[in-house]
Amino acid sequence: IATTYIKFINGNGPDTSGNVNVSAGDGGVSTSVANTWTAQQNFQHLKFSFENFATSCISGTYDSPTTSVATYNVTGALTLDMSTLAGMISNGDTTLFTAYIASNGSYALSITNAGTLKYAGSAADLAITASGLLLNIFLTKNPSGVVTSIAQATKLS
Repeated sequence: IATTYIKFINGNGPDTSGNVNVSAGDGGVSTSVANTWTAQQNFQHLKFSFENFATSCISGTYDSPTTSVATYNVTGALTLDMSTLAGMISNGDTTLFTAYIASNGSYALSITNAGTLKYAGSAADLAITASGLLLNIFLTKNPSGVVTSIAQATKLS
């Protein structure tokens, strides 16, 4: 039984060996340099064996995060302004922000511009201690653009 497969890519047919040669040209995919996507990419199913995030390390008492992960070295009360991350979420979408907060003492943590802020536990759980704090903030924007955030923090020992 003979089976023949004919392949055409952008109008190019196969050679005598059955291969189709296509040139990427300007703006095509390159294996030698990083590709920059200029539009949002939607992936329906992902499987990772390892994730590595670009992480900012901030010293000070104020930040408006622009990435999903951050580390802080604080020496006083810290204010996290979530307006930038909330603004990056499309209506109907969600993101998660995680931060490790190292400290030399006990300080207050304020979360601003996060829409309606709710707590897994109590607001008192968000106090920064000298042992440090692991903070997670789930931000979601409903189809009408209303932001709700849920903060959860764990004091480290």
